[in-house]
Amino acid sequence: MAKLQWSYGLPQFLEHSNEDAVCSLFIGNLAASAFRRLRSESAQPIRIADLGCGQASKAALVAEFLHERGIATNWDLIDIDGRWKAAIFKNLARVSNANRMHFNVLCPVAADTWLHLPPAVPHIALFIHVPYDDESEEMVYRVTRALVSLGSFVLISTEHPSSGLSLLRRRMTDLGYNNLPSERTTSLETRLRNDGLVVKSYVLRHKYLDIGSIDQLVEVDWFWDLLSGDKHNINDKVELLDLIRQVSFSKYRRGRATISLHIPDLVITVRERM
Repeated sequence: MAKLQWSYGLPQFLEHSNEDAVCSLFIGNLAASAFRRLRSESAQPIRIADLGCGQASKAALVAEFLHERGIATNWDLIDIDGRWKAAIFKNLARVSNANRMHFNVLCPVAADTWLHLPPAVPHIALFIHVPYDDESEEMVYRVTRALVSLGSFVLISTEHPSSGLSLLRRRMTDLGYNNLPSERTTSLETRLRNDGLVVKSYVLRHKYLDIGSIDQLVEVDWFWDLLSGDKHNINDKVELLDLIRQVSFSKYRRGRATISLHIPDLVITVRERM
C-alpha cells in the first residue's frame, strides 16, 4: 500500500486545481467523438472503464457531460486502493440523472484482475494519472495492448514533462530523492507507436494548482504527499522552497495571495489500425 501514497493528497489537489473541470471536458469531447465512430445508434449505452478511478470525480462529470448530449453510458470504476470506495459512492450520489446511468464499482480490484471479469471489454478505457513508475507503466501498457486488440479505444493521461510538479520532482531527484512519481505517457506513446497502433497525442495546457502562501507551505502535508509520495521522506522542506519559487508564479485566489503551479497534462489515445 505504501507505493500508493503519492495519491493521498488527491482530494486536496482536486480542490485547489481546475483538474477535474479541464480533464472531464476534454475526455467528454473525445468520448463523444469516439462514440460516433464506434456506434451508429446512441440509444444503446456505451461502455466506459475508468481504470485507477480514484474518487471517480472525473467519471461522474464525464457521465453527466455525455448524458446531456444524449449518450447513455455504462461504467466500470476500477481502483486497486480500497480506501477510495466511500469517496466513489459519495461522488456518484451527486450525479444528476444517475438513474439513467449504470456505475459498476470495483474497488479494490486490480486492472489485470478486472480484465478477466465478464464483460470486461469496454468501448472506451481511461487511464487518468495512473502510470507513474516502472510497475504501473508496464500494467498500463499490458492492459492497453489487450484492450486495443479487442477493439477498445484507450485514453492515457499523465502530467506533461513541463508540468511544475514534474519539474520539481526532477530537481528533487538531482538532490538525491528516490522513487518519486514520474511522467510515463511519453514512454508509452513511443512503445505503442512502435507496436503499429494508431496513437494521437494532445496537451491540456490550461491547468493550474493553487498551493497557498509560500510561508505556510511547509505545513501543507497534502502537497508533500502529492509531490513525493510520502511527506515523511522529505528531509528538508525549507530546502525545497527555493525550487518551488523557481517553478511557480504568484496570483490572488479568493482575495489572498497564493503561489500556483502550471500543471499541463500529456494525453494520448490509442486504437487498433483499421
